[in-house]
Amino acid sequence: MAAGTLASEKKCPVNICKLSSLNEEIFYTNAIDAGSIENMSSPLDPLAGTVGTLRELWSEERIEGADGARLVEINNLLGQARRQLDAATTKVAAEIARQSRPELGSDSLAKQNGFRNANNLLSSTLGTTNGEAFKLVQVGEATAPRLLLTGDTAPAKHPHVAEALSRGRIGTPAAAAIIGLLDRVALRAGVEELDAAEKTLVEQAPGLSVDQLGKLIRRAEAYLDPDGVEPREEELRAQRFFRYREDASGALVFNGKADPEHGAPHRGGAAGDDFGRTRRAESGRCFRRP
Repeated sequence: MAAGTLASEKKCPVNICKLSSLNEEIFYTNAIDAGSIENMSSPLDPLAGTVGTLRELWSEERIEGADGARLVEINNLLGQARRQLDAATTKVAAEIARQSRPELGSDSLAKQNGFRNANNLLSSTLGTTNGEAFKLVQVGEATAPRLLLTGDTAPAKHPHVAEALSRGRIGTPAAAAIIGLLDRVALRAGVEELDAAEKTLVEQAPGLSVDQLGKLIRRAEAYLDPDGVEPREEELRAQRFFRYREDASGALVFNGKADPEHGAPHRGGAAGDDFGRTRRAESGRCFRRP
C-alpha cells in the first residue's frame, strides 16, 4: 500500500476523514504565526505570546456579559494556551522520569523529593492521576530528539506528533492517543504506512474532541492492522457475562459485561429509559400541587 494513499485526505482508503464540523479558521484564528514560533528559543515563548494576546482581550476581571465573538476568541486562545502548556509539561515530565529511573536507587530525583517514582511525583505536584502522569512521560519521551551512541541527535520517534505538539496544534490527550496507536501496530505495519498514518492523524486531530479522534484512530488501526482487530473483537466477545442476585430487600442487583456490538442495543435502551423516567418525573413536578 502506497504511503501517499493514506496521507491524502481525498484518497484515504479507510475514510480517515475529518469528523468535526468546526471551521479550522476559527481554531487557528489566534495561533501564533508559524514563523515566529520557529524564531523562539524557549518552549515557553509561544505560551507567553498567547497569554499576552489573552491579556489584551481579557483585561478586566469580569467576563460576564462579554460580546459573543470576543468570548469565542478568548476560549480559542485558552485552548491554544493549554496545548502549549501541555507541550512544555511533557518535556519536563520526560526529564523527571529520566532522572528518576529505578536503577538510580536513592539518587533518583523522585526519591530525593520524597516520592516513590516519577509518576507519583508528577501526579502529586500537577494534581492529576498516575495514569495522566504516565501519558505525560510517554508523550515527552516519544516526541523528544533521540540521542545516538555517537553523541549526535536524531529526530523524535514520532516527529509529526512532536511538531504538532510543539506548535500547540494538539494537546497531550491527542498526542498520547496517536502515539498509542502507532506503538501498538509498529510490528505489523510498514515504516511508510506508519509515517503516513501519523501525518494524517496529526493533520486531522486539531478541532476534534477526544471521542471523535478515538473514532478516527480506530479506523486507522483497522487499516494498519486488519488482522489484529478481529482477534481483539473475539477476545471482547469471550469476556461477556451477565450475573444477578437478590439483595436483603428483595431487589435484584445486576452485573455484567458486553462487547461493543452486543452492548450497543442495551445502552440505547437504557438511555431511553432514563430519558422517559426524567420526563415523567418532570411532568409530575409540573402538575403536582404545592
